[in-house]
Amino acid sequence: MDAIPRAFARALGSAIKYHAQVVRIERQGERARVVWRDRNTKHTQAIESDFVICTLPLPVLRSVANDFSQKLQTAIAKGATYYVPAGKVAFFSDRRWWETDHQLYGGISWTSADITQIWYPSHGFHEKNGVITGGYMWDALGATFAPKSPRERAAAAIKDGERLHPGYGSLVSRGASIAWPNVPFSEGGWCEWPDAERNDSYPILVSGEGPFYFAGEHVSYVPGWQEGAVQSAHYAVCRITEKSTDINGNGCPAK
Repeated sequence: MDAIPRAFARALGSAIKYHAQVVRIERQGERARVVWRDRNTKHTQAIESDFVICTLPLPVLRSVANDFSQKLQTAIAKGATYYVPAGKVAFFSDRRWWETDHQLYGGISWTSADITQIWYPSHGFHEKNGVITGGYMWDALGATFAPKSPRERAAAAIKDGERLHPGYGSLVSRGASIAWPNVPFSEGGWCEWPDAERNDSYPILVSGEGPFYFAGEHVSYVPGWQEGAVQSAHYAVCRITEKSTDINGNGCPAK
């Protein structure tokens, strides 16, 4: 899935500023100003623009200094509380036993254990070795998973995997894991809006404020997926186009 952002990176080249941590978002008259810090040099810089599309996850955005209205700040803070704690464990295997022993070519095994799922790779068929997703947890199980050390996560996933695949511990190694609540610039897996907030806080974010617009899976009806993020970006760009072309009476096509 990272082929999509990598393609954007190739196309945009030096227009992308890497290692840039946003520390403040504010208005500059009718325009917008974003202050950011280079995480390597620690130097602070600012950029001004007619419009800003902010794609920061809400748990991250709520901690960034800003001069948004109280209404918008409240919507951001509420949305930040609805991020799902999720995590995954992956293992290396020196042979593709799921194919040779079980004829599994992709797909998922759902379990009643804490690991919830085991994912079998849908690529690299009949290669010498491979990587298997040994667990994918979210909600309460994801919250319990996050504080554990990588070693504890791997051990627990192997124990659960043994129930489905006897001898599992001897088939996998080199466990690697991620808990999205612990990732500094994510602080959660994805946003699950309750129905009530879909009618309250969500529309405030979708509408944007002044020169500021918002995009990301959290501003869509397809949460947790790149499709939702892309849909929200198209809508934000459409809104900006509509606003910036009003003088000419063009506007953008109806969504």
